[in-house]
Amino acid sequence: MKYKFFIFLLTCAYVTSVHAQYNPDVSEESLQELINMHGNMPYQLLLIDRLDTDDSNPSTKTIDGFYYWGNDERKYWIDFVMDEEEENSNHQVSLSRSNPINQFWDLKYGFSHQSDNDGSIMIGLHGLAPYWFEVDAKLLLGGNKSLSGSLGIEYDLLLSQRSIIQPSIELHYDGDQMESDIGLSYRYEIFRELAPYIRLSRYDHGLGWDSKISIGLRIWK
Repeated sequence: MKYKFFIFLLTCAYVTSVHAQYNPDVSEESLQELINMHGNMPYQLLLIDRLDTDDSNPSTKTIDGFYYWGNDERKYWIDFVMDEEEENSNHQVSLSRSNPINQFWDLKYGFSHQSDNDGSIMIGLHGLAPYWFEVDAKLLLGGNKSLSGSLGIEYDLLLSQRSIIQPSIELHYDGDQMESDIGLSYRYEIFRELAPYIRLSRYDHGLGWDSKISIGLRIWK
């Protein structure tokens, strides 16, 4: 099972990168001139993609997001995920740097720490696949679990300038088993920086398929 998962992960990365190569007719000097012309100034973004609770257990809370600072040539990232359920808390925090490998894809590498792991070296791909699917793939090496990884794919379907439907799929492999989460959310942007949402997810965490409804906020600055 684990070999199939990572073959699938590498195949996705290879296929999408083939579809998103730089125009070979554009020289490296021209690309650098374009970057300099636009200022090459650093910028930053804080995005809390999920801040929610679910209908089955109101005491359960999920926070999922990232912060980055940098420019088009390099960025420094802090990715964080936290799930709280009564007295149990699971978290994952990653510190990484990214560099572009073409117009649509960044290679990320750094260090990740999980609540049930001593820490791992992280390498991953983040970017846009053809037809504007956002992809985030990570491979973790080391720690208590020598090999683990995740693959997330989502797509924003605009009903209007403020109403957005977002289907998504997440796969996680922790060294022992595969977990999956298929979701469909609807959000409305009251402001561009603030959007309440409702999310229906169908998930399997090794105990069979189950469903839940979550409500929350998406915030960026």
